[in-house]
Amino acid sequence: MPAFGPAFYFLKIFATIPFSAFAGNTSVYVGGEKIFDNAYNEGKNIMVPLRGVAEKLGYDVLRDGEHGGVKLDGGEVNTIVYIGEDNYYMASSVAIGMSAPTSLGAAPVIKDDMTFVPAELFNFLACGENTYTTENGRITFAKAATIMFMKKPKPLKPEAPQ
Repeated sequence: MPAFGPAFYFLKIFATIPFSAFAGNTSVYVGGEKIFDNAYNEGKNIMVPLRGVAEKLGYDVLRDGEHGGVKLDGGEVNTIVYIGEDNYYMASSVAIGMSAPTSLGAAPVIKDDMTFVPAELFNFLACGENTYTTENGRITFAKAATIMFMKKPKPLKPEAPQ
């Protein structure tokens, strides 16, 4: 029987722990405002709190009790995400049409009573526009007003009679 040293057993144990367990926590900012401290990596995805990011970007966030999902409506586009399903779509809120179902590499999850989604969801909903940057342990989303399709249009005010 070969004698293996402590380094072998360390490597054997280390190899069974997912890489994401060693990833540092990432702070989440939207438009310069820090909203969360515990985004995390899931494979190649940064998982961010759905409600916190979506509401700061101008989305209405509602639980879909009938189907068990979470609905996002940004005025121009909407979607429903389902826990445990890596299957995303984008539908128009103002016209007929929707995207094909798309995988983003990670399904929404519930962690610490919060729903987390891949940060890429917000790029997807902005028709591929890059909505965030990552640098030095933080992910920063652009202000809602700078992202196409992500801010609800303001209602028109009737003009005063002249």
